[in-house]
Amino acid sequence: MMCRRFHGVPFLVCVATTCLVTNILFIVVHLRHDVVTSGIRNIDSTASESRAPHKNDARNGYSTGDNPRLRIPHDDGRNSRDAGAEAVRRVTRPPAEGVAEVMQKSIENQMAAANKRGERTERNKGTRLHLRANSTRIPVYDNLPEADVRKLGDLGRGIKLRLTAAEKNMEEARFKKHSFNELVSSKISLHRTLKDGRYDECKNLTYPFDLPTTSIIICFHNEAWSTLLRTLNSILDRSPLRLIKEIILVDDASTMEHLLEPLEDYIANIHTARIRIIRSRQRYGLIKARMLGVEEASAPTFTFLDSHVEVMMGWLEPLLARLSEEKTAVVMPVVDEIDKDTFNYRVVAEPLQRGGFNWRFEYRWKPVPDYRNRRSRVEPIKTPAMPGGLLSMYRDFFFKLGGYDQGMEVWGGENLEESVKVWMCGGSIEIIPCSRVGHVYRQTSPYNFLGKHPIEVAEHNAMRVVEVWTDEYKENFYNRLPHLRRANYGDVSGRRKLRESLGCKNFSWYLNNVYPELYIPDKEAVVRQTVQFRNIGAKLCLDSNDQNGQAGKQLIVWGCHGLGGNQFFEYTDLGEIRNDELCLDTDKTGLQVLLNDCSAAGNPPSSQKWEITPNGQVVNARRKVCMHVAGSRAGAAVELRTCNAADSRQHWEL
Repeated sequence: MMCRRFHGVPFLVCVATTCLVTNILFIVVHLRHDVVTSGIRNIDSTASESRAPHKNDARNGYSTGDNPRLRIPHDDGRNSRDAGAEAVRRVTRPPAEGVAEVMQKSIENQMAAANKRGERTERNKGTRLHLRANSTRIPVYDNLPEADVRKLGDLGRGIKLRLTAAEKNMEEARFKKHSFNELVSSKISLHRTLKDGRYDECKNLTYPFDLPTTSIIICFHNEAWSTLLRTLNSILDRSPLRLIKEIILVDDASTMEHLLEPLEDYIANIHTARIRIIRSRQRYGLIKARMLGVEEASAPTFTFLDSHVEVMMGWLEPLLARLSEEKTAVVMPVVDEIDKDTFNYRVVAEPLQRGGFNWRFEYRWKPVPDYRNRRSRVEPIKTPAMPGGLLSMYRDFFFKLGGYDQGMEVWGGENLEESVKVWMCGGSIEIIPCSRVGHVYRQTSPYNFLGKHPIEVAEHNAMRVVEVWTDEYKENFYNRLPHLRRANYGDVSGRRKLRESLGCKNFSWYLNNVYPELYIPDKEAVVRQTVQFRNIGAKLCLDSNDQNGQAGKQLIVWGCHGLGGNQFFEYTDLGEIRNDELCLDTDKTGLQVLLNDCSAAGNPPSSQKWEITPNGQVVNARRKVCMHVAGSRAGAAVELRTCNAADSRQHWEL
């Protein structure tokens, strides 16, 4: 149409030019279509191939290798739980790795462009990268699906439900099953958001891009659906996925239906990370289940997480950055608290605490010495011990140190063995303040201990620690638990040989250099010690009523059992009456007897000084009053009253 205005030669030139432009446009459009189609085919092909199991592909978890406990899954990815099957099976869902590579390259290009322009950019597929203008800081990974946000519990808020009588009964039944309010948990989004509780200094830190990757290992047994999947999703939502080589879920013989096929169906729909399930055919307990996970891990580092946690944004990079600097370090996040009743996420405030233990080898949170004099709030905090549920370390270093003691049972004590072993054998343990993970703390465990009493299991495991690692200091343990002197702790010769082969330092070095704050009983200073501080009138014994070493608790009396523990007390030449790190003290009114932290300086206040008279009365040096039992039943409080020699409830025998 446009060439009609021309005549002759100009007309012919116009027609030829128009045809040429039309052909060029046609070719460009078709080439672009072929490139896009080819890219889609390549991605689809990669995704299809990554899902196809190869018998020799050990990395994808389909090879049985030399491990007789493993077998190749069925084609549908789900195995029947027949009684004759092997001890462990694996269900692996490899991701569309080609898609992941394409997305990662796109992300890197966007980040580079954003840094160059000084603009904020968005990550494809709903992942947002928050970048300030001209900033070189790492992005905050927020992969949260927009459609899965609910209001209940958002930003980590706790909730309380208004329930009918029938609903209240349901809530109590589910609480009994899980030892936390599972009904409340089920009302909160599996992708709920959290407030950024990190220090401002942490938000301005930068980390290398080429950090070591990690295998995240989560062990569970009959975990609630909501807490397990919120744990998983919080990792996927708030982590740089390029640093996570795989997530390994170790099922320690769960029996709840939702943890079988429904769980496999759920993770089959997750395509942003490689997730594997290892299923145990019999109940092993947490210690051995974690060993299964580490054995199967393929990344250079591994990260233990419990199955009822929520990770904070920016949690992973600080851990891996520290490991990249020190390969013999074991690093752990600051452990925030998720309330078991309301699921409120509480950011632990300063001053932060670190791990320790007492001479019964029970884990305790302890103040950090000279905390206010630290150079920076973000520098790592060296800790004598760790709780064990949340940590990262190099896999090779873990196995060099012999892994967990396989002579231990179920759960408990493995964290303290690992703690003293790491320090004594050339490593270190550090809390990384810029890494935070929230944990649901439960007062009781809802699981059985393979037919044994939990205390029996804890004592068995503790004995193995003290027999291998504490040298002559083990007498402090047995003084507090004398009934264990004749108990069977199994064969520890292998662990002793391990210690010798590693050339580890002695326990005295550990006490002097790593944990000098631990109270060490002095035989010259201890006037008397007893496992039975008995009241004559009530015929009951002093009991520390101690569950976790908390100071300020009321002293009580309980039935005398002669087993020590909470009923072990020392009377020192300073006038202290000690139950390890806690000393008898008076409250502010002078009417009650409490257990408070003993003086670290060796000069106790007068409220913590007591005189035991020849007739068995216990007199407080400050108040000049006597200890008295308020009742005759177990659990009665210990009070302070005017001394009366005729009152049998004021007379005690050790």
